[in-house]
Amino acid sequence: MSGGFALPVSMCDTERASRVEFELMSANVVKQIAVCAVTEAKSYVDGRPSPNGISDLRMGSTDSEFICETCNMAHPHCPGHFGYLELAEPLFNIGVFDIVVQVVRCVCKSCGALLLPQDDDIWKDAAFERTAGHNRLREIVKMCGNKKVCGERGNVDSGEAPQQQGGSDLLLARGCGAVQIKIKRPQGIYPKLVLDAALENEQNVRWVAEDVFKVFDKITDDDARRMGFNPAKTHPRDLLIRVLPVPPPQVRPGVSFGAARSDNELSHKLINIIKANQRLALDKEAGASREGIHEVREVLQEHVATYFHNSSTFYKPAKLTQNANLKSLSERLKGKHGRLRGYLMGKRVDFSARTVITGDPNIDVDEVGVPQSVAMTLTVPERVCVANKKRLSEAVQSPSYPGANYIITANGVVKRLAYVKDRSSISLQVGDVVERHVLNGDVVLFNRQPTLHRMSMMGHRVRVLPFNTFRLNLSCTTPYNADFDGDEMNLHVPQSLLTKAELQEIMMVPKNFVSPNKSAPCMGIVQDSLLGCYKLTDKETFLDKHFVQHVLMWIDRWSDLPVPAILKPYPLWTGKQVFSLVLPEVTVINMDPKHVFSADDKALIIRRGELISGMVKKGIVGASAGSLINVIFNEKGSDEVARFINYVQRVTANFLYHTAFSVGVQDTVADKATLEHINHVLERTRKRVSRIASKANEGTLKRKTGMTLLQSFEKEVNSELNTCREDAAKKALSNVRRTNNFKNMIECGSKGSELNICQITVMVGQQNVNGNRINFGFRRRTLPHFMQDDYGEVSRGMVNRGYLEGLTPPEFYFHTMGGREGLIDTACKTADTGYLQRKLIKALEDIHAAYDGSVRNAHQEVVQFVYGEDGLDGSKIEQNQTVDIVWQSDAQMKDRYQYEYDAEAKRIFDDLGQDYMSSRVKKLIRSDVMTSVEALEQEFAQLMRDREDSRKWIELQPKSVKLCLPVNVSRLIDNAKAAFEVGRQSTPSTLSPFQVITAVNKLVNDLKQFHPSQGRRGAREYLDMHNEQRVASAIKLFSLHLRTQLASKVVLQKHRMTEKSFEFLLGEIRLKYLQSVIQPGEMIGAIAAQSCGEPATQMTLNTFHNAGISSKNVTLGVPRLQELLNVSKTQRNSSMLITLIPEWSVKRKCEEAVHMVEFCTLETVTKRLQIMYDPDIRDTIVAEDRKFVEEEWDEDLWGDDEKEQREGWLHGGASPWLVRLVLDDVMFLDKKLAVADVKRLIREKAEDFIVEASRSPPHVIRLRLKKHSAIADVVTQLKEQVPTILTSVQLAGVPGVKKVMSTEVVVFNPNRDTQAISPDGDKIYCLDTEGTALRVVMGSVLDHKGNVIVDDTRTASNNIPEVYRVLGLEAARKKLFLEMRAAYMAYGVVINYRHYSVLVDAMCHGGYLMAVNRTGINRSSAGALMRCSFEETVKVLMGAAAFAESDPVQGVSANILLGNQARIGTGLFDLVLNHRELIGAVDQSRAVGVPDRVTLYHNPSSVIVHNPPPVAANIERRFDAALRDIKQRGGDVPEPPASLLPPQYSMPPMSPDASAAYFAAQPPSVPFSAHSSAVYPLSRSALPDDWVQPAASHLGNNPLLQRAAGLDPRPQVPRGAQRSSVAPLSQPIPARIDFEPAMLPSTGYISQTTASADSPVHHGGGHFDRTGGPATSAPAPFDPTVAMPWGAASAGGAILPPPFNPYAAAGPPPFVQVGFPGFLARPPAPFMPPPPPAARPTVRSTHSSVASISSHDFSPAYDDARGPP
Repeated sequence: MSGGFALPVSMCDTERASRVEFELMSANVVKQIAVCAVTEAKSYVDGRPSPNGISDLRMGSTDSEFICETCNMAHPHCPGHFGYLELAEPLFNIGVFDIVVQVVRCVCKSCGALLLPQDDDIWKDAAFERTAGHNRLREIVKMCGNKKVCGERGNVDSGEAPQQQGGSDLLLARGCGAVQIKIKRPQGIYPKLVLDAALENEQNVRWVAEDVFKVFDKITDDDARRMGFNPAKTHPRDLLIRVLPVPPPQVRPGVSFGAARSDNELSHKLINIIKANQRLALDKEAGASREGIHEVREVLQEHVATYFHNSSTFYKPAKLTQNANLKSLSERLKGKHGRLRGYLMGKRVDFSARTVITGDPNIDVDEVGVPQSVAMTLTVPERVCVANKKRLSEAVQSPSYPGANYIITANGVVKRLAYVKDRSSISLQVGDVVERHVLNGDVVLFNRQPTLHRMSMMGHRVRVLPFNTFRLNLSCTTPYNADFDGDEMNLHVPQSLLTKAELQEIMMVPKNFVSPNKSAPCMGIVQDSLLGCYKLTDKETFLDKHFVQHVLMWIDRWSDLPVPAILKPYPLWTGKQVFSLVLPEVTVINMDPKHVFSADDKALIIRRGELISGMVKKGIVGASAGSLINVIFNEKGSDEVARFINYVQRVTANFLYHTAFSVGVQDTVADKATLEHINHVLERTRKRVSRIASKANEGTLKRKTGMTLLQSFEKEVNSELNTCREDAAKKALSNVRRTNNFKNMIECGSKGSELNICQITVMVGQQNVNGNRINFGFRRRTLPHFMQDDYGEVSRGMVNRGYLEGLTPPEFYFHTMGGREGLIDTACKTADTGYLQRKLIKALEDIHAAYDGSVRNAHQEVVQFVYGEDGLDGSKIEQNQTVDIVWQSDAQMKDRYQYEYDAEAKRIFDDLGQDYMSSRVKKLIRSDVMTSVEALEQEFAQLMRDREDSRKWIELQPKSVKLCLPVNVSRLIDNAKAAFEVGRQSTPSTLSPFQVITAVNKLVNDLKQFHPSQGRRGAREYLDMHNEQRVASAIKLFSLHLRTQLASKVVLQKHRMTEKSFEFLLGEIRLKYLQSVIQPGEMIGAIAAQSCGEPATQMTLNTFHNAGISSKNVTLGVPRLQELLNVSKTQRNSSMLITLIPEWSVKRKCEEAVHMVEFCTLETVTKRLQIMYDPDIRDTIVAEDRKFVEEEWDEDLWGDDEKEQREGWLHGGASPWLVRLVLDDVMFLDKKLAVADVKRLIREKAEDFIVEASRSPPHVIRLRLKKHSAIADVVTQLKEQVPTILTSVQLAGVPGVKKVMSTEVVVFNPNRDTQAISPDGDKIYCLDTEGTALRVVMGSVLDHKGNVIVDDTRTASNNIPEVYRVLGLEAARKKLFLEMRAAYMAYGVVINYRHYSVLVDAMCHGGYLMAVNRTGINRSSAGALMRCSFEETVKVLMGAAAFAESDPVQGVSANILLGNQARIGTGLFDLVLNHRELIGAVDQSRAVGVPDRVTLYHNPSSVIVHNPPPVAANIERRFDAALRDIKQRGGDVPEPPASLLPPQYSMPPMSPDASAAYFAAQPPSVPFSAHSSAVYPLSRSALPDDWVQPAASHLGNNPLLQRAAGLDPRPQVPRGAQRSSVAPLSQPIPARIDFEPAMLPSTGYISQTTASADSPVHHGGGHFDRTGGPATSAPAPFDPTVAMPWGAASAGGAILPPPFNPYAAAGPPPFVQVGFPGFLARPPAPFMPPPPPAARPTVRSTHSSVASISSHDFSPAYDDARGPP
């Protein structure tokens, strides 16, 4: 239990595991750690554990009646001890068998030497030298694979044959020169753990483990080290088992049934192993036959193998019963329910509840309705103090709700109140812990599984309600992906203050309104509330006074009733006025220039919280970028968003309650005009489909590029039918009357779409499966009652009726086919997406934002230099910010940004400034024309450079460019203009252009300071050029946007701003940008994994929700993501986008290039193939061929070299059988093939054939064998040879490119004359291929002149491994980024680019493409603990042990496995603590004393008092005695170091007089700031003898120390005495204080009492009054604006002035007591910076003091053992 309970003091040292080392224990080590040898195959004998058996008492016992003979402790205190079993001979370890095989292959089987020579070049390779462990062994195995002789040289890669043994010129590097035996694994279903060994051309010999051990025992330590082993820990011989460790009974506990006992399954397996081992040993001693020994050996090897791993492929699984397999050690470790994932990575939790959720519009968005039964079962621990004692006493004494369930007293006794009969007699004591019922307002964690992203687990406030379901606000269903059809959710009650604080500050619903996934809200107004907003803000909605007053009762932020819009005949208010009452003071303008204050009320205008125009729809208050939710969150904060949503829901719920809303049958019936129009659309579509069919039948239908005629026909028909449905839907919605409630829901966005109303009213539309019409399921038809070959719309899935009319049986059948596709898709791919996200999480879990501004993993390897290229938080930036400068021409740039001057002549025109510039500014500019023109021209030149840079940096899209930027500058400008009431076009601006230019440049420079960076001196000076470039790159895009938005002429002419409004604007920009910077410690890898994994689930569900109608191809989604993440070399659909040079980018030339790239063989153009008997060569039996055959054999056309050969064929030499190929004339002509070229290519590939070809259509090719064989079967021979000829004869194109299609691509090139870029872009034609051959295409596609026609700078393949091989890693990274984005964009999923970049950089940062699967992750540089927590748990752990790996325990999974705090967030850095001071820390249990007791919380124990209790004067002596007593009892109390700081940071001794002079000499003009650190020495020797701290505070919470010192743990104060709040000081006492506001909590602990102005001690200082112990809280940031008392409280309560202090007149104000014992603080006004380290004073104190740590000591790289870096 937690929650501040009084836990017993542990005598164990609390240390954090900082490193885990793995190794395979050798036989000697196993014997050393074991306590006994196990030699008997017995467990119990006569009811007692058998000596030397598997339950020997020396190994411990799980039975409470027996005591361990090793530690003399009974169960459960005995942890258990290992035994050992010495095997009769070495055996294979199934966990490292693969490694054994690899080692055997790379060493000599005779002498054990490594087959790779010592002087080989590989040992000098730096890259190879960096490889270690298993990766190193794999490389060596590859290089040794072809070595046939021990010690041979030779370049194996080049294929050079090795020298034979005994050759005179054999070169030996080392080794015995023996011919190597070839080792391979045996094949079979269960091949067993043996090796097949044989020389070439000899019979195989089975090698067992003993044979391998003889080889491994000869391997030297040097060779083992070269193979990647660490022989000091694990030698290759240790890979074999010689001594088997026997786990203690605690690992394999048995079960007792009275006198009967049942052993564990592992114990039974151990007994079998012992029996087989004994039999093997006896047989070997007795000299049994070889076969007999081998048989027993195999049994023993099988038992040992299945004991470790019972699900391998080497042996048949061992059975416990007929239906149950043995659960071996591997099965107990691996899997979801194994020891790692099931017990260490996660476990079941208490204080949780689960039930069904239902919607409730009456609770707040951050509330959850909890059933009273759950609230009475779950409890919240609360410690009793004076403030809550009465309330908790009432809860304890109440038998019903609200009450309590348990009481935990101060001594740890737990009382269950359910068993207490008389609760009224219970009396609580201060310090007790009451586990009370959950009450309204308590904070709980609410979760829905699957937990796909951060918003699936959020904090809610409790509202206890009746009934038995959790109640949830409807706006919260979106992030949870929940609905109310039976979903269940989990509720967890925090049990500690730390957990509660994390929930309140990080996980509460208002904190998570904006998702980092898409930088847009994930919650908004939905469903009924959204519909209410739409109807409430309708221009025709008017409300009377009664309703308005009723609505105001639900709002607590209004002051006066607004003025009614209509006064006569009676007051009426518009709905917009009521909606404005719940709006915060924000400005949103979302209008189309065509609809400014139009009658249809389409322009939305909100000015300073008042809705002026427009109807509120989903895009305004929904979860979309730029909505009101987004604007309020960024400008007013998360709490204001929650308040807005709550108010809207209350108002709209009451509005709908009074006005009513329902859907009836009349809303589903279309009017006559609509039906006529729909019928017209259907008739027009039928005619178009018939026309397309006629063209196809006539052969006049134009084929689409890359498609057959049938495919083109289907594409055209499907497009027409889908267009018909869309046109019908639009017409159906447009013709519906305005009062139709279906239309209202669709237009406001609460439910439905145009398609839905069309399906209900008119027709369902075309049904698609896999993006195509319904295919033929029977013989050439879809259903039996359709005619064969019916390609009409009705027979192929067109549903012409709506749901209102009803579907015919065929239509219903087709509709179910479309819906079933979505169901199957969802069922099959849900598991895939869950596994996909788990892989992403494991691959990215350690990636975080570091304190130097970079992105690193757990091993501090740099993944990105700047997060997302701008270092900004994805949830703090805004989408859809327009950048117009990219489109502008030179003339537009001059008109918008350049003033009226002549830059060349240095002359200013008379119309300078026109009416937007004040006369004073004009006069100022004209006073120095030369300087003014130069300054203005510099600004314009910079803007011109910005235009060119923006065209390089920004990926342009048609129509507009939308960017994600940290600050919405346009909206802030509107806010500033509205706040200061400026911007009227009739009023000139009072600003000077030079003021604007200077301020904007300063702002840009200031933004650099907000990005953390190393190597920076002060705020602006960089010591490292790379860091300066990194920060400049981070702000380059936003600074460009800033200069364009705040150009001086724009500010003056367009916005007409004043000095105050402009200053306010710059301050707002600076603040918003600072809030957008990513915080160090943020786990951006996990955020990226969630952002990419969660939408993958939605990609699967899209098909389900668009059952049968969606034209999206499901193969694009999850399968494509799997291909990309797995870096698959064999993709399902590889393609290229080939960009041609400008001359070939036109349509005609591009179509010509299609045939130059598309691969075409003879098989491609062959339409029909015939094998026939045609014996007469000159004449033929085929009438169509006679003409060209006669021409082919016309002797006048023969050449001299052909006559002899042809005459031989004519005289019976040629075969009478021929192959007749009928070619596709259309394709032959389409590809522009020549008959002569085809004949030439066939002759090159088919030299044994006579080739005849027709020269004109129809094109026919005849192939006849030149030599006839009467014996051979000619037909069979032709059937074998012709297919090879058809595929091998390449007629045109690039091999690998199956299809090529010309496609239009939009490019953006500036106009040569105006330098403007059209927002629509320029269209060029490119080649889109099916199949890839990137290397060939980029250099081998030539025109007739031999010139390359492919633009290789803009040509790429979607096959990422191919891009990596051809273009390198950077190109592969970029293409991987684009392909991953395209995979999501195909489903309309928008994800912030920074998440893609983190993922692809994590895959590429190692210098290669790392697959996001078990192959990639388990071969990465991650630690063994992280890898084993993913997959292949046993394999990873055994590999780590085999190569003696060491895990530094830096990753998230590694720390969780070991119970450490993960290095994430604020846990990313280490704190340097003074351990001596921790001894005097006050525990939380000390904070609950009654007021008359002296504690740190009521009367601060750190106050220095006169006349302390006698016991306090001897605290040092008794404290030392307590430490000695603990040591005598056997405890270890190490002495902490005197100083944790390195010598260069220590201070020389300083006397009180010297310190006083030092402080008095400091000038009072230096203000305290966040960057200053005041350092002062602390000396206990400066205290008077009678000023002593209360003794108990130095002993902390250790009762042993307190009792040993003779002290009461709760010291008493004499009755009637009171502590003074401030100690009287008679002399200055220097102290050292380090204020680091960035590291202190935001809550203050400073008393707000104000001293009188005429008080002599009124210096603006203060008394720090802590409300939390020093061990758990830090001082609050100092507030110099708060005046604090310096007087001491007397016994009568009056404020007494302090004694005379020399600082009161000559220097700083006096010191005050702060925090914990011995810590004195001087008020921090005014402070001087600390002196340099060499000049700082120091002091040696015999008393425990505060560690002197300044701001630079908190560097994350600081280590108290090594000193500063």
